[in-house]
Amino acid sequence: MKLKRVYFSPNADLLSSVSDTAFLGNVAVRTNLFPLLKEVNTNAQISSKVSAKNIISVQLKRRLSGYHVYEGEDVNISSIIVLPDRNILIADFGDDGGILLFSESGNFITKMTQFGKPYGTALIDDYRIALSFPKNRNIKILKLGSRISLIKTFQLDVDLNAISYYGTHIIVCSRPQSVLFVDLNGVIAKSLDLELPYASITFIHCHSNRMLISEYMSDAIHCYDFDGNKLWNRHFVTGQDTRNVCADKYGNVFCVGMNTGTLVCLSIDGQNMQTLNTARHNLVEPKSIYYDESSERLLIVGQQMQFVAMFDLVY
Repeated sequence: MKLKRVYFSPNADLLSSVSDTAFLGNVAVRTNLFPLLKEVNTNAQISSKVSAKNIISVQLKRRLSGYHVYEGEDVNISSIIVLPDRNILIADFGDDGGILLFSESGNFITKMTQFGKPYGTALIDDYRIALSFPKNRNIKILKLGSRISLIKTFQLDVDLNAISYYGTHIIVCSRPQSVLFVDLNGVIAKSLDLELPYASITFIHCHSNRMLISEYMSDAIHCYDFDGNKLWNRHFVTGQDTRNVCADKYGNVFCVGMNTGTLVCLSIDGQNMQTLNTARHNLVEPKSIYYDESSERLLIVGQQMQFVAMFDLVY
């Protein structure tokens, strides 16, 4: 039998009748390309349409335990993340730092120092995680599993801090005020130079096609799209502070203030803000925050491991 090649191409008339996003029940199908995926123009992209929900309060669920900070030990917690196996990874950037691993129930498992002292963490998929190492000016990709191991190192040689992952790129904070889009081959595919008031970019979290950004000791949170256009910013009457951010699946933005010991919730457009006082008495220099979509919980850590806690969100 003689084989014949068959080719498929999109119908122009059909495409012209489809809007940017088509809603099929509760599923939204994107009909244009996501900005970071311009080189992959044959893949369908879908996203869930989640209705907005307002936060009423937060309630302490449990504290993580079993790790003891010894006198004179230099601890500087910079990020926290829940892994696919439900273990909890904490990055300690201090001079005596490393990777701290806790179980889902909150018990300390181990401390790993062989990879260095990480700052930012970003989950790539169920098998890989990216960590930033500012002192070495590089990013390491680690293999997840029963034994965490090094896959590769990206030597960027830039002043980097926190990282996030979105689409197919690692999104990197680079001081004084740049955002780098690094692909999984370690190539800087795109760079944005933002106009930040303090020129000291520190934290970043990507969510819903936007970037949430904060600076070291500043009085605002900034929101940008992936082309570097500012969508909104929110100033805090409490003044300058080191603030870290995350967002839940409904678009609510959570922000901790390390020096003010506060947890606030912003609406997805940054216009509405409420202080979640029910958490305040549990917060001691809260520096790192993470939203776990699976459990719908917040995880917050103090800068020097004064506390590590999970909070239930009440909508």
